[in-house]
Amino acid sequence: MHADTTFTPVVALTRLPFQTRYLAIRPGDEALVVVKRFEVLAPEGGAPPSPGRSDLMRRALVEEIRIQSRAAHRNVVPILAARTEGAAPFAVFPLIPMTLRDALWTPAPDGRTRAPARFARDVAGRLLDQLLIALEFLHAAGIVHRQLAPGALRLAADGRLLVDGFGMARDPDWDAFPPGTGGGPPGFAAPEQLADASAAGPRGDLFSVGRLAYRMLTGRLPESGRMLAAADIDPAMGRPLSDWMGWLMADDPGGRPVDAAAARAELSGALG
Repeated sequence: MHADTTFTPVVALTRLPFQTRYLAIRPGDEALVVVKRFEVLAPEGGAPPSPGRSDLMRRALVEEIRIQSRAAHRNVVPILAARTEGAAPFAVFPLIPMTLRDALWTPAPDGRTRAPARFARDVAGRLLDQLLIALEFLHAAGIVHRQLAPGALRLAADGRLLVDGFGMARDPDWDAFPPGTGGGPPGFAAPEQLADASAAGPRGDLFSVGRLAYRMLTGRLPESGRMLAAADIDPAMGRPLSDWMGWLMADDPGGRPVDAAAARAELSGALG
């Protein structure tokens, strides 16, 4: 990243083949921010990507920025500034270092490794409620996230959960997945999304919420092919909350809540 973006880079945080995330300093108030910028990273010792591939990935970042800019909500990570024209589009985000993934692992007793963490019912309930509020807004705007996983959910100091990671999101004007191509975060994507992501709708996001809830409350992900009800892992959780998670994780999208508002209403009752 160059200083002509007006944001001064401090250090690269992550590098992917077509984008780099930087910790940067915002001019004026010297605040620390995160800048995601299109950059082509040629593989070491390999040939650079074709111009066509680079153009496609550049457009994908531009569309990601556009979609996330549309999603202006208190439970969505905001875009503070962006440039989508030119060879190196970029977006600027507030620095919110902690993700849900960070909080789902705790130091093991030996102090050298990490073990799965579980959330108390009330804490998990507050976070899941905020996630469903965000999804109500996104789905009403025609946005399907398709990448809901612990690393895409940020935890702010004021107690908010904020949705991030719109790289797989689609709306009426953009879908990065050609028909018949599956994809999504392992362990959290709905079965229909893994088969054909272009056909996955809002109920696919609700499946991911169910998986997130199960991981937060049990400390594990459901096993493939033989999912234990959450209440069988921890009877203190209560059958209503366990059944609520099972409802969201139905293999058939038609067996899931009709929308995020319905899921949220039932969550309130399940939590008592």
